[in-house]
Amino acid sequence: MKSPFDLLPSITGDKLPFEPYPGATSVIGLIFQSVDTTYKFFWFLSLLDNAKTAGFKSDLRIEIKELAREMVAQAWPCRRLFKLWFGHQDRLQGLIDELAETSGLPGNAKLHEVRDAALDLSEVDLSVLQDFVPYRFLTPWLRSALVGVNDHARNQLIQLLAARSANSPRPTPYSFDTVIGRPKQIVIGSKWLTFLRSNHLPLRAFAQLSVARYFETRNPGIPGIINKLDRPGIRKLEKARAFWDTVLSNQPLQCIYSGEPIRADYDLDHFLPWSFVTHDLIWNLTPAPGAINLAKSDAVPNLSRYLAAFVDQHYAAMPVLKNALANVRGTQLRALEAITLEYATFFKIPLSELFLLSRDQYTNVLSTELHAQADVARRLNFETDWIWA
Repeated sequence: MKSPFDLLPSITGDKLPFEPYPGATSVIGLIFQSVDTTYKFFWFLSLLDNAKTAGFKSDLRIEIKELAREMVAQAWPCRRLFKLWFGHQDRLQGLIDELAETSGLPGNAKLHEVRDAALDLSEVDLSVLQDFVPYRFLTPWLRSALVGVNDHARNQLIQLLAARSANSPRPTPYSFDTVIGRPKQIVIGSKWLTFLRSNHLPLRAFAQLSVARYFETRNPGIPGIINKLDRPGIRKLEKARAFWDTVLSNQPLQCIYSGEPIRADYDLDHFLPWSFVTHDLIWNLTPAPGAINLAKSDAVPNLSRYLAAFVDQHYAAMPVLKNALANVRGTQLRALEAITLEYATFFKIPLSELFLLSRDQYTNVLSTELHAQADVARRLNFETDWIWA
């Protein structure tokens, strides 16, 4: 299946299907040109989700406060699950943190749970998301008419210009339900609704790629930011389980946290939490009893106590992996070959050199990487120094 990013056009010159007028795609390419907060990104993502589920209609009316609440729901995992920093000027992150405190929802809350909790946000709470972004989002379509207009007067002028454009050959993506006074709704015309709905995947990919770049500049050194924009999907641990099953069938294993024997019904624990690394690569996985894996949750373990045992466990598994590659066939062989490649990629060496690593070489590389990443996780306020009591 193609990634949505494969469908994304080169914004310079190309166009997406069902353009409301020639050149509309290129103007969309300008909406994130100058941003100091995440507001425009999550406003656009909220628009897209509403358009996607609306069906084809003559036009679509959406309450502005509902879009503001949807922004909170869309941005929730970025802040609460993955702990990304939105920037000093961004008040959306503060709104999300306050909602987390009052609602008691966990970081991995489902979308509908956050949407339900956001219903308790007041107009005052949501004002930061309603006072400017619905208007300023339209700036690329109205730029020439806004030259020289002071900041105080811009909202009212944008509201008026959007209304005038609605029946013109080059309409803005939406207008407002009133020309005078504070609007309550936006109105997406039929042409723009068809465009947004028909191109949901590439437009969402464009918005997510843009917000990932935004987050990268404000969260230096954080791994896998592009994977931290959505709630997690289905995890794929079959290869890792095939590996640890093979090891367990050839030698006894002990839990690195408790010392108890590993049995066939073990869980796979992410030594550094999945919500930090956002991958299931073998070098960060260890078998653990289900109760311990559940208790550890999204914490970083105490490295002084557990890192040596973790590294030794992986190094001791290397001879088993080498022997299995020569003796198994079929699906198991393909899984172990994939695991071998993950190890070699991590150590940045050819496959042929993986089983030649000395214990010191193995320990130095793995320990150095885990220490470095644990330090970053600590700066992001992940729980650290977890110990199994």
